[in-house]
Amino acid sequence: MRDPGFMSTPAARSAECTDDDAEGRAIAVARKACGLTQRELSHRAMISLSLLRKIEQGTRSLTPGVRAALATVFGPVPLADRDRSAPARIADALPLLREAMDAYDIPPDPLPARLPLPQLRQLTESATTWRLAAQYAKLADLIPGLIAGLTAAALGSSGLEQEQAFGLLALAYRAADAIADKHGHHDMSARATDLIRWAAARSADPLLEQMSAYVRAELFFNGQHARHGLRVLDAAIGAMPPASLVAALAMHGSLCMRAAVLAGRSGLPEEAAARLADACAAAQQVPDGIYHGTAFGPSSVRVHELALAVESHDIGRAVKLSTQWQPPCALPAERRSHFHIEAARAHCGPANGTRQSPRSGKPASPPLSTPAATPPLVTPSLP
Repeated sequence: MRDPGFMSTPAARSAECTDDDAEGRAIAVARKACGLTQRELSHRAMISLSLLRKIEQGTRSLTPGVRAALATVFGPVPLADRDRSAPARIADALPLLREAMDAYDIPPDPLPARLPLPQLRQLTESATTWRLAAQYAKLADLIPGLIAGLTAAALGSSGLEQEQAFGLLALAYRAADAIADKHGHHDMSARATDLIRWAAARSADPLLEQMSAYVRAELFFNGQHARHGLRVLDAAIGAMPPASLVAALAMHGSLCMRAAVLAGRSGLPEEAAARLADACAAAQQVPDGIYHGTAFGPSSVRVHELALAVESHDIGRAVKLSTQWQPPCALPAERRSHFHIEAARAHCGPANGTRQSPRSGKPASPPLSTPAATPPLVTPSLP
């Protein structure tokens, strides 16, 4: 059976779901969460059973009339509605998302029928794909119902099936964190981070527990306690299983990337260079791809190399890095946008190219890194 964290690469990933697929899957998740069969739902909504089946299969689109009929059964269940703006769809999903997270350990009474685990896994893969592609409206349409379905599966099963359901739930909470964080609901984001750790610890997958530390460390980016984030990451790195498999190497490299940025924010340039060198070493053995919900590989390390130069106020190096290389289109949109934001910050920095102290504004030494400390990554030259 597949790892609950799953691994895929841009080349190997299946084509992204259509909007009709997303609508159908969202309805199926909501229906199962309510403990209804297709026949029961069609009877309550007063629509034909064959039409409902086609909608759930993604071969028929929702009309406004059918959507209204389903709403009489489900209430405010988020369904993909291409006629509404993305901000409106996200705003509608946030209260449902908060409610689903508040009931994280409360099984429904009575416990509804559950979606088969392979279907829940497929939905979770779609959520991860949309998160990495920054498709937050599509994600908002899906994730509240998905979390409810995974919660029912995790709390209503046992053994291996329960562990795998908790693993998928950790990834679903990570998608919820992305929606909350990117739209300014930082209290909900912190709550989702705690739930990622809670679910990952019950998945019996140590790499998912390392992933939860990777997400948790982000809480320390905007405060004055970046070194606390380093301690979180060091504990996770120390608990890593042997990094002989590609997935474990990728997770180790991801933790090192994040540690490099936190070290830079802590005013530890030599430590930051050493952490980035560790990430480079891992990336030389790992192709670009998605590992346990995190993008890692040579391209991701290059993005973090630029971010570290900007954070350390090494503006000359940052400008050079931003002009020598561009992220490939296969890199997820979230990661590509990170690169372009950091490039913009670099070009808005001091024109003289000297590294500035973030507090005093005076030139700082020694330089952030050297070629020996940060091995170059070999990529094709740009035209």
